[in-house]
Amino acid sequence: MDIWNKIEAGIKRVAEEADKVVDQGRMKVDELQLERQLDSVAKRLGYLEYDALRGRISDASARQAALDEMTALEDQLIQLKAQKEAAKAQAEAEARTAAEPQDAGEPAAEGQYAPTGAPSTGGEGQDQTAEAPPEAPPVSEPGATAPEPEKPEG
Repeated sequence: MDIWNKIEAGIKRVAEEADKVVDQGRMKVDELQLERQLDSVAKRLGYLEYDALRGRISDASARQAALDEMTALEDQLIQLKAQKEAAKAQAEAEARTAAEPQDAGEPAAEGQYAPTGAPSTGGEGQDQTAEAPPEAPPVSEPGATAPEPEKPEG
């Protein structure tokens, strides 16, 4: 894959993520608007009930209309919250699948790093064990004297 295809794929992913964020923001705004409408209707209903309790003239049809409106708004709010939860669950599922590592049993392609514990891609009959490099002699500090060699007992 050449660099331009990688850049294009990256831009596409960023655009998709931006769309998801915008959708989440739109859902939150819709939720807040519904809650405000619900509060407004509840306030109106409260005044109607207060008037009825105080013995003032109250319209039963207005109270019933307010109750019906509240029920409809509550239903819309419940649906919106369910959509929001479904979108959140889908985003989490997508994130989990994107974060899952590739199968470690698959050999690495030529030129790629094989994960630890994965079989190497060497040919048959080749020694696939790695040998440690020989140890370098210890480096002494400048001005330090070298230790005297041990004398054989005799």
